[in-house]
Amino acid sequence: RLAAPPPRGRRNRGGATRSKSMADIVLQGYEVAWSAQCRRQDLEHRDVTDERRRVDDARRAVDEKVEQLKAVSHLSALIAGFAMISFVEIELPDRLNAWLLFSYAATSATVVGLELLAM
Repeated sequence: RLAAPPPRGRRNRGGATRSKSMADIVLQGYEVAWSAQCRRQDLEHRDVTDERRRVDDARRAVDEKVEQLKAVSHLSALIAGFAMISFVEIELPDRLNAWLLFSYAATSATVVGLELLAM
């Protein structure tokens, strides 16, 4: 039988070698490089995820504003319809002050116009 070659490097009291083998050094270098690469990829992935989250938040905010504007539009159309119906269906007495009639017509037309503009 052949004897095992003596370990390289200095021996401590227990007889184990102090210096690391070349394979351990190379493996440690690969581990450090792998950790750095994983960290870079993780940071890139987080950047992409954050960007997607910002885009989704912006899209959600825009959709929310659209829904609010639709609700305001429907409400203004409803109010304009009631104002126009009240303008058409009102029964005014024959002997009415001309200024009162003019102010009623002007305010009713203004309400209908502003409500239609708000749609």
